[in-house]
Amino acid sequence: MAMMRNFVLICTLAALSAAEASTSSSSSSSSSSFESAGRICLNGGSSVPSLTSGEHMFCLCAEGFEGRHCEKVKAGQCFEGVGLYYRGTVAKSKSGRTCEEWDSDTRELYLSIDLKSGRHNYCRNLHYKRRPWCFVWKNLQLVWEYCAVPRCSSDSFPDPPPPAPTEPEPGKPPPLLHSLNHPP
Repeated sequence: MAMMRNFVLICTLAALSAAEASTSSSSSSSSSSFESAGRICLNGGSSVPSLTSGEHMFCLCAEGFEGRHCEKVKAGQCFEGVGLYYRGTVAKSKSGRTCEEWDSDTRELYLSIDLKSGRHNYCRNLHYKRRPWCFVWKNLQLVWEYCAVPRCSSDSFPDPPPPAPTEPEPGKPPPLLHSLNHPP
């Protein structure tokens, strides 16, 4: 069975190579400066070369990545916002510790959506922290740590508003700080 799959893969690659060779003799117009710099596939992806020309055809992405250059984290492998709806299977903290399994009370109270997935130790964001987290053992104590789950995109959060001006506007008195503590 494995030999058959390998044979099919080789035939597919050969067909793709032949199609590529017949459709364009020069790929310089379609290749970007990014590709010519030698960094074609990111995040551990492998470049698959054409069998006829030896030039890059496509990227075979490592687990958890996708996109033309393996530049995107697959859905479910990343979180958006603060990760309240993250349901991926990452079970490692940022420090590299393995997450502990959620106990049955916690699963019932907070992970009702996850009940069908059974017992697990996947990172979640209960209690509205900044990102998904889990419990880990550290120095013989059970503590929580943020997880090593990447954010789906950098634009998940809007840019923060600019800081308030520190200098008063001309002709306007400075605000009274004590009025913040004592409403009128």
